[in-house]
Amino acid sequence: MKYIAIVPALKKNRYSEKGDLHSWGSSTLLDWKISQIKKIKQIEKIYVATPDKEIKNICKRLNVKYILRKSKDNLANFHFKIAKKFKNKHLLFIHTTSPFLSTATMEKALKKYKQARKKYV
Repeated sequence: MKYIAIVPALKKNRYSEKGDLHSWGSSTLLDWKISQIKKIKQIEKIYVATPDKEIKNICKRLNVKYILRKSKDNLANFHFKIAKKFKNKHLLFIHTTSPFLSTATMEKALKKYKQARKKYV
């Protein structure tokens, strides 16, 4: 089973002037999360959803795809648009603001999802 990882990202948010570009060790929260996701074998593609040109350029540098996200979209509209774009795909929303969520933990969550899904298919 393959998954598409969606990473919402903003260069500025209500928590930080640097948003998802906030420093995390020698990189940023966004760089760190993408490096973690790339280690997950079940991830088919990674998309960063952003309205910010600076983050688009980072995506190109990191060789990941991006989706233009309207900055005024509320969370419900954002999720609806992503689900519509990737109809019948398995999506994994991963946020940069949980940097301590390890690759191993994400892989365990995917395994649990796969096991639980069998009951409903």
